[in-house]
Amino acid sequence: MAQGLPQGDPPEELTEVEEQAAPTEIDALQVAEPVTLDHLGWFDAFSHLSRRRAVTVQVPFAPPPGFMGRGIELAKARKALQTGMPCVVYGEPGAGRTSFCVQALASPETATLFPGGVLWLDARALDLPSLCDEVARYLDDDQVLKAEDHESKIQTLRGLLARQDLLVVLDQLRDETVAARYCQRVSSHVLVTSEGPVHLNSVCNIHLGGLSEEEAMGCFRAHAGRVAGYDEQIAAICALLSHHPLALVLAAGYLQVTGLRPSQLYADLRELDARMAPGDAADRAWRALRLAMAPIYASLNDEQRALWAALASFRGATFSLAAAAAVSGKWRQRTDLWLKRVFRRLGAVAQEPSLEQAEQEWQGVVRADLDSFCQLGLLQPALDGDQRYYLSDALAELAAEKQGNAQVSGPRLVAYYRSFLRARRADHAAIAAEKNNILGALDWALRQGRHEDMIAMTCDLEPFLHAQGYLREAAAYLEGALQSSKAIEDHEAQLEIYQCLGTNCFLRNNDAEAKEHYRQSLSLAVVRGDPLAMARAFYALGNVAYRQGEHELALEHYQHSLSKREMVPGQVGMGATLHAMGRLYQKCGNLAQAEEAYQRSLEIEQAAGNDLGAAYLLHHLGMVAQARNDATRAQELYERSLALKQDLDDRIGMARTLCQLGALQAAAGNLDLAYDHFERALTLATAQGEPLVKARALHALGNILYQKGKYPQAEEHYRQGLALEEALDDKIGVAASLHALGMIYHVQGSYGHARDHYYKSLAIEEALGDQASAAATLHQLGSIDLAQGNYASARSYYDRSLSLAQTIGDKSGISAALHQLGVVCQNQGDYDRARKSYDQSLRLAQEMGDRAGVASTLHQLGMIYAEWGKYVPARRYFTYSLKLRESLGDRLGIECSLQQLGNLHLLVGQYAEAHEQYERSLALAEELNDKHGIARILHQLGMIAYGQGDYDTAQEHNLRSLGIQGALGEKLGIAHTLHQLGMVFHAKGNHDEAREYYQRSLVIEEDLQDQRGMAATVHQMGILAAEQGAYAEAEQHYRRSMEIAEQVGDLVTKAANWHSLGDLADRQGQLDLAEERYRASLEIREYLGDRLGIAASYHQLGLVRVARGDTEAAEGYHRQSLDIATELGSRYWIALNAHNLGNLACQRGEYAAAKAHYDRSLTIYEQMGDQANIAHTLHQLGVVAHAQGQLANAKLYYQRSLQSKSELGDRWGLAATWAQLGLVAKAENDLPLARRLWEQSLHIFQALGSPQAANVSGWLEAAAAQESAP
Repeated sequence: MAQGLPQGDPPEELTEVEEQAAPTEIDALQVAEPVTLDHLGWFDAFSHLSRRRAVTVQVPFAPPPGFMGRGIELAKARKALQTGMPCVVYGEPGAGRTSFCVQALASPETATLFPGGVLWLDARALDLPSLCDEVARYLDDDQVLKAEDHESKIQTLRGLLARQDLLVVLDQLRDETVAARYCQRVSSHVLVTSEGPVHLNSVCNIHLGGLSEEEAMGCFRAHAGRVAGYDEQIAAICALLSHHPLALVLAAGYLQVTGLRPSQLYADLRELDARMAPGDAADRAWRALRLAMAPIYASLNDEQRALWAALASFRGATFSLAAAAAVSGKWRQRTDLWLKRVFRRLGAVAQEPSLEQAEQEWQGVVRADLDSFCQLGLLQPALDGDQRYYLSDALAELAAEKQGNAQVSGPRLVAYYRSFLRARRADHAAIAAEKNNILGALDWALRQGRHEDMIAMTCDLEPFLHAQGYLREAAAYLEGALQSSKAIEDHEAQLEIYQCLGTNCFLRNNDAEAKEHYRQSLSLAVVRGDPLAMARAFYALGNVAYRQGEHELALEHYQHSLSKREMVPGQVGMGATLHAMGRLYQKCGNLAQAEEAYQRSLEIEQAAGNDLGAAYLLHHLGMVAQARNDATRAQELYERSLALKQDLDDRIGMARTLCQLGALQAAAGNLDLAYDHFERALTLATAQGEPLVKARALHALGNILYQKGKYPQAEEHYRQGLALEEALDDKIGVAASLHALGMIYHVQGSYGHARDHYYKSLAIEEALGDQASAAATLHQLGSIDLAQGNYASARSYYDRSLSLAQTIGDKSGISAALHQLGVVCQNQGDYDRARKSYDQSLRLAQEMGDRAGVASTLHQLGMIYAEWGKYVPARRYFTYSLKLRESLGDRLGIECSLQQLGNLHLLVGQYAEAHEQYERSLALAEELNDKHGIARILHQLGMIAYGQGDYDTAQEHNLRSLGIQGALGEKLGIAHTLHQLGMVFHAKGNHDEAREYYQRSLVIEEDLQDQRGMAATVHQMGILAAEQGAYAEAEQHYRRSMEIAEQVGDLVTKAANWHSLGDLADRQGQLDLAEERYRASLEIREYLGDRLGIAASYHQLGLVRVARGDTEAAEGYHRQSLDIATELGSRYWIALNAHNLGNLACQRGEYAAAKAHYDRSLTIYEQMGDQANIAHTLHQLGVVAHAQGQLANAKLYYQRSLQSKSELGDRWGLAATWAQLGLVAKAENDLPLARRLWEQSLHIFQALGSPQAANVSGWLEAAAAQESAP
């Protein structure tokens, strides 16, 4: 059971918000989706947390049109940006640091240098963790935001920025060490403004002092408008203001607005300067600013002065017109405007619409004042929204000096933002623009002990803070609100805040504290008798239990939540709860209940007009149908989901559904179409900057390439996905990719590397408590040991996988583990236990409606019956499996079933039928570009040719198979094919080449620790040695093979070795020992129910009886062997036993019976195309004809036998038949011909060291004596 490879791809990581709504994890088969149910009530599916969108951050204001001078400094700054050097712009207050940076970034080159964008941050209150969070927020990354320790934040962000050309601007930085540490630990792409330099290696520090006289005059003229002449007066003004940029801007603005002459302005400034107290050089900048501000302030009326002072209340650098109007203190104008409208239009009755219109008129008055401030240079229009203004840090301090009693503006600020948050709770873009100002108001309320304001503002701000990833900040404000609620004993507020604190802890992966907060919320809800609040608390507790793998507890909580919601009028929140229950049922394999829950939820969402919620539910219903292998239904549901998402322009949702459609096509074997779907998903995810979905799409494309046998390309995709997942600190994804890379090594036979990757994956999964994925990885580790014949270890891994699957109620995982435990037992020859495991697996698959699982287990049951020699039920199981796979459109499964049916025909010698099935399977494999399948089928076609004695064709097929396996790096397949080539050369009599191939196969098997393969190859080397008369070496090989087989519990190979040891004793004339060993083999085969093996043992026992002259007992054994072979339809063993019965009849002189047996044998061999045995049987028919005096027929049989043997290169057979033809020639009194034939025969027998040479030599001596006789 692979985690994310042949069975599909890992699903998405939910956002913080959506994870609460529908918690999930990496699923071995499908890509899941988040749930957004924004229409629901408060806390329902955490709908108060909208899907987070990256907020576009711009420069605060447009490049100043009157910016003058600083040419050298600008060139220096732009060069630093081009070369990737950190750049720090520092100087005294009002030196124009921010304007300088805006001007520096106005170059068209900026977009080219930083395609990742420019992130401008108000850095006055930033520390390093907050800075990391802000950058991560811009990149829409969750993992940095969730990281609790600073080091994790830094490491994760550094990985993200390694692939991002992003410039971070830290404006008005107070703590210079923040910039230094960020450059050293994270990225050097920074532009900083501060009052002092940053001490760091390779940093470009640019100091902005006063302007030169020429620059100062240019600056003044640019902002004052057309002021012709007056050079001396302007120069004097600039000198009086110390050439200070901001002071010059203010003075010029005042000059332009008032229409004064420069000489008059200079006189006024000199008079004001004389009144000011003398200051030291350090106060030069502030003195210039205050001097320039003095005439401006004096020109303002009382209301404008109040407005100016109130602007200092804002913490942020920008503010809105509405906010300024609210805190300005213009209550008199507002009241007057309203009263005028009332009495003019409505008489004495005041109506709310009149008040709203009066507010708009009042804001118009404030806007006029703010626009005047812009003309004076006090403000600038901001770029972060309509009707917003920018106030520089230096001018904000000057405004604060005029504020006086802050208690006046503070309450107004709090009142405005409290109303603002209540009205725009879901408008996160609006809240983001005002965030710093809102937090300033909130801090003021906290300091002043305004508990109700603190509670209301915190609860309304909490959705934004959580959705945008301000988790630490949210926790701090919620704790403060909790203390306020306790101080005023507001239990309703406490209930809400505990729920929010639970959410905060849940998003920070602190499940223990989340659970405690949710329980506190539940207790308060019970005390208050509030069923809706109870429902929300139960729902949240269900989410915690789900994530912790406590599925029964999670279901209990969800059911309690649902029952409480049913007590409340309407269906508020029921859709989300049913959705979560569906996900839980689906994860536990209860597909029917999952479908029911999803369907009920879908009906609620459709009735509410929530197309987005409906789209996701259709997606999940598609996943259920897919898990049931109902591909048609799944495709219909996915396409409906995709259509809705296209209408909603939900491109990330589209990418996820395309991934599922791809998985559907991949399961059907339509790999090219699947690849297209995954590529579309990758394109969408890349365009949307969604790294997690991009990683999943890369993983899915890797799966397709894996299935096509393109392992290098698959590995490249997996590694690209892994890099993204590591940068995101997506541990679930990292584990899945490590698992997939393990499978690449696994299939290539690099078991050591595969095991290393599986171990790394398992360590992460266990650390995360991800029991489902851990079960899948343990499953794969078991598969390595299974392939290597380490059955005890394999069983241990499968048992652990089974235990985990049972713990989490994962029926699919239970079924898969039971299936593999059955395979272990089957390989050990314990067929009864294997069948029990398969039966249990089959029942579960049937319960889940998992038709693919049913097909797989039926296939394996067919394998058991085939190994028992019960070919009729075996064929029935294979056929059932094939039909199921055909109904599912599972073309890879069809290919496998056809191949196995071919194997069955091959076992019983039905070569034509086997060839037909293999050709059908091969056509599918080639159509699917399944290189593994092609290699396997070529191997099997080679076995047909081998069985037919067509060794050249067998060699050709096996070499083609070997070439494909070599390209794939599939070491285990290479070892098996080398083994088969050894058997081909063995049969051809090329013993040296045969031995070389066996040795090459054995080296790989030993490297892979393929115990069964080692046992088989060593056994074959024993047969080779035995045929060459090296009996001691042969026995050594058989004993070693036997020892390996016993170590792994491989009874089949153990029986084969006893059989071969019996043959070895037989060859040496040790008939008692041979019979003892054959009986040992027979006993094991009877225990296993191996009918074909039993037939082979009876056959050998018959030969022993023949050697002892006990032809009656010999015939009994051969007939028992023949009966079994006939029952099984095994043509090879029918023919072989018929041949041996012909030999017995021939010995008894029953030539007619002998001929009938030989004819039956010959017919079967000819049907099978078994040229070697055709030649042998023709030879024996020649012997019968010869014995019957039918010399002409005998010669015809011998000649046909010679032709076959010559084609096969069977030298020993040629020698034997030439010897027989010599006897025919002698019977015809043609001694010269007889001698020539015997001499040819003798030459070969002597070369082969055959004992038959002595017989032929005797015949030649007798012939010579006869010819020399008188």
